[in-house]
Amino acid sequence: MKKFFPLLLISLIFLSCAGTQITSTADKSYSKKLSKIFILAELPTSGWVGTVLVKNETEIAQDNYETFKTTFENKFQEIGVKCECEVITGLELDDSIYSQKIKDFSPDAILMIDLISVTMQEKTMIGSEYNLSFIDFSTNKRFWRANLKLSNLVMGLRVATGENIANTMFDGILNQLEKDKIKIF
Repeated sequence: MKKFFPLLLISLIFLSCAGTQITSTADKSYSKKLSKIFILAELPTSGWVGTVLVKNETEIAQDNYETFKTTFENKFQEIGVKCECEVITGLELDDSIYSQKIKDFSPDAILMIDLISVTMQEKTMIGSEYNLSFIDFSTNKRFWRANLKLSNLVMGLRVATGENIANTMFDGILNQLEKDKIKIF
């Protein structure tokens, strides 16, 4: 029994984590320390796990967008980076509102999170893929680009919620920025 418990614990930890695969390219000459970031994130419109069954899919998505936004902002603030996050969908017609918000916030950089694809199983998101870009606000120059794949979003204790997606995505991005020697904290 003593040998079985550590193996069981490791298995539970593995199954409760969403898989993250990230590849990136960085401008090695970029040396600015980022302390203020504006994030524009395109997220899926369906496949979110809802907590209240009486809500429709649009309301569940909006709840998860707000949770994603709040979680992402809080995660950056925990490491000393001021952050404002806006969630968009691919169906928005007028993005000029975000241009003004970015100007008003005046960040060091903008993190663009563009949705590429969503993998669904029984109307639930089990995976998603994103293109990521960090753009210097003052020069409008891209200094970091990545492809992020999230998988196993509904395994073990995890479900596809705004909070879980934000936490998993944040950890993947932060680890890759460290590897790429981008000074974010």
